[in-house]
Amino acid sequence: MADHAWVPLIEDAAKARPRPLVERRQAGLLALQRSAGNRATSLLVQRYTTINPADYALAEGAGFASQILRNDAHNLGYQRTTRTMEAGIVQDQTDTAAGQGAWTPGVKAPTASALPNLKYGTDGTKAIGIEATAAEPKVFYATDDVVAESNDTLRDTGAEARLGTTGATMTAPTDPANVAAGTLTMSMVKPAKANGGAPPTVVNKFGDAAECNTFIKNVIGEIGARVAVFGPGGGHEARVKEEKEPGQDIANLAVDPLVASGQDLAGRLEGAGMRSNPHDQPLPVAYTGLVGKGARDAHLGINAGAEADVGEGYVIFQADDMPGDIAIDHYLRAIDQRAAGLALTAQEQETLKQKWGYHYAGIVAKVGSDAVSLENYNRGTVANWALDDEYARQIQAVGDLRAHLTHLFNTGRTIPSIPKLRMDWFRQVKKELDDLGVGATVAQQNARAALQGVQTKIAGTEVGASDLYHFKMYGTGGGQSFHEQWEGAVESPMTLRVRQSAQFTRAELRPSLLTDIQDILTRRPSALSQTRLVAASRKLGDLDAATTLPAVRDAASAVRTLVRTAGKVAIESWTDDGLQAMGRRRTAITGLDHAAVADKFDDWATKGWALRSSSKLKLAAKRTALTDAATKIRATIPVSVRA
Repeated sequence: MADHAWVPLIEDAAKARPRPLVERRQAGLLALQRSAGNRATSLLVQRYTTINPADYALAEGAGFASQILRNDAHNLGYQRTTRTMEAGIVQDQTDTAAGQGAWTPGVKAPTASALPNLKYGTDGTKAIGIEATAAEPKVFYATDDVVAESNDTLRDTGAEARLGTTGATMTAPTDPANVAAGTLTMSMVKPAKANGGAPPTVVNKFGDAAECNTFIKNVIGEIGARVAVFGPGGGHEARVKEEKEPGQDIANLAVDPLVASGQDLAGRLEGAGMRSNPHDQPLPVAYTGLVGKGARDAHLGINAGAEADVGEGYVIFQADDMPGDIAIDHYLRAIDQRAAGLALTAQEQETLKQKWGYHYAGIVAKVGSDAVSLENYNRGTVANWALDDEYARQIQAVGDLRAHLTHLFNTGRTIPSIPKLRMDWFRQVKKELDDLGVGATVAQQNARAALQGVQTKIAGTEVGASDLYHFKMYGTGGGQSFHEQWEGAVESPMTLRVRQSAQFTRAELRPSLLTDIQDILTRRPSALSQTRLVAASRKLGDLDAATTLPAVRDAASAVRTLVRTAGKVAIESWTDDGLQAMGRRRTAITGLDHAAVADKFDDWATKGWALRSSSKLKLAAKRTALTDAATKIRATIPVSVRA
């Protein structure tokens, strides 16, 4: 099978054309998801290029912002840098994470540092550009038509994310290969949230969760079923389970001679109900060793061949076994080899590897085949990696700590090979030394102090993870795809294009709609959970597209009234929760609408109330109660108004 020479087939372009639908909501979403849509310009075969500061010009107030986790012998913590054009002079400011989500601001001052190169994509009339940096860019630039089209698409997918412009602009070439051919004006873009019919609201914090699969829902929405998309253009859908996408099943089908197209692959997966596989199982050798694998992947639309549209996204996941514990002396040899700059054996690389199990990202802007994502990830994992490196530095710097670990090795102890578990192991060793109290020897005290030294550096990694959203840019040139940019961070990776599907929502709605409506009708408004409110609202949104039965329409009218009432009841209950956490009366929010109440709770969660509490645990409980109430209120406002 591995010697089979795959010849890419051209799928019938008509299969990617949008189906005629009467319903506006379904038409907008399906036209986006199942047609060539804004991929039409992909025929230009674009690849983003790099332009230098001589090729673009910043207007007053324009600039760049990025964040990075510094991790070396002198730094351990996040830094945020802004570089802006002010009074014709480039000004720099670097803020440093101070722990518990706070930042210590740096001094803004003129800098002689050059402006950065940009990753830049253009078709001559539209353009997107982003800072080319190892840090994480927090802004990018786009022509206004790209911003408007992106926001329309994000709205149609049911996403909360939007693109917000700041008023700052830059000019860049229409053609990077001929900078004398003219320029395009681009606006500085920051993340924003939907704001009803008003312009999007630019935010400095996006959501309450940074974990990538939760974060991506801000971009691809939560309407319908999660699907993987195969083949070119609008693609062909198969339902998949989040965080357990069926990599092994997809790989087995990819080497099947009867699977001639992305449509065949999706059909086989969907027809057999192949929706999940464990991510920690290796892919079959017949696939990983396939001759012409790159061309085959491109034809099926997986790995480097996956190309997501606005309102869609990517997932890359591990397809390999998770490592277990190792001998302590093996770990010590590995960190010595790395510190000395010597080549590591495969086993030593396995010991020190810092890999993701999976990562998701959502696309928010696109010109041709060049795309910008909005993404975030579990910052705790990265902090563990940074601390793991710091422990290794302490072991090499403090002989008594190394001697203590050697003693543990001689007593038969092992150490985890996964950094997250290794952090727990080091904390346990520190506790054991603490428990010795005054009976600890001088050497044990020195070992304990070295471990404590790592803990003192943790503050710089304690950040407000929701503040650390960022943009990335992907393209179709060599090394530009999502898969190629992330494959080094994931063991034995597979990448899929994903989205939320309106197609499967409608198909599944028909047989169960009346039953679901009757079930909702039997419940009191106060008994409806937030999840049920949102689910009911979505079902009602698709009602007209699903049936014309008068009985169902009458029931739907009653449900709409019920859901509106339940939404208002729930919002009032969550408002009381927030006020109770603060010890405030209703007069504290007199005259505020529901959205303003949520804003007030967020404000309280970050300002002076913290000074009036004597307990950090109480502070954390207050903050949790306030942010939880604010989040639920915002999520339910549309339900109580639109249902």
